[in-house]
Amino acid sequence: MEGVKYNILDPKTIKYAERDEFIKSICGRHSPTPMEPEDAIVDIWQKTRNGEMLRVKVDANTVALAKDYIKYRDKGARLPKFSRWASGMFKDDLKIAADLAAAGKYVEKSSEIVISGDIIDILRCADTPHFSSCFSKDSCYPDMPRRICEDTPGICIAYVDDEKGKMRGRVWVHHAQRVDNGKDVAIVCAHWGGTVTAQQVVDLIRLGGAEAYVGGGYGRQHAGAGRLEVNFINCFKNSLHHDMYTWINNFGVQDTSVKRSKDESVQYL
Repeated sequence: MEGVKYNILDPKTIKYAERDEFIKSICGRHSPTPMEPEDAIVDIWQKTRNGEMLRVKVDANTVALAKDYIKYRDKGARLPKFSRWASGMFKDDLKIAADLAAAGKYVEKSSEIVISGDIIDILRCADTPHFSSCFSKDSCYPDMPRRICEDTPGICIAYVDDEKGKMRGRVWVHHAQRVDNGKDVAIVCAHWGGTVTAQQVVDLIRLGGAEAYVGGGYGRQHAGAGRLEVNFINCFKNSLHHDMYTWINNFGVQDTSVKRSKDESVQYL
């Protein structure tokens, strides 16, 4: 974001390696999709219960009302808009009115998800007040962003920014090939910090036409039903402190492509 100051390594000292063609093909900015207020209320509630720090909160009674509305809405019931329905049923309930206003602000301030191989985006991966990371300039592995920039053209970053241009959440995205058919795929590291998940990024990459899968973090591999094996391309080949163990051959990732439902569609932040 123009004008934002970052506490990062000096980009002029970085021998940046252009991202490989597959990574370039999946990079881009993804605008938030419209969200109805009832869905926003449930989304706020779920994220809060999962420990995410949001600026808006909603009451449990409003959430129950929103869930009831969604249940009937999805069955095809003829209903007025949720805001009108809820405020009409409980017109003197100030808490519901406040929750409806909070849902409106939540949707209005939704952020786009960016998948990027840009040098600045990689270097600022840990320069944020929203989560801690040992990749920060003042932490124990400050050289890792440089190594990702210089040594691994098969790695990029997916993130959401706050209104000040600092990352509210990020995950690493890796170029790999399936062992069974040699097809190029994106492997998204398990959620680390902030408000973006691996599955959200996988869904976006798939919408763009590429194959993508959720990988584990810190050596965790998936096993059992839905397991696919991949080998990483243009990623780290030796053991070091990275969120995904890309130096392991035939790494097991999770194929969730057959498990998604309309109730698990991409939600933006």
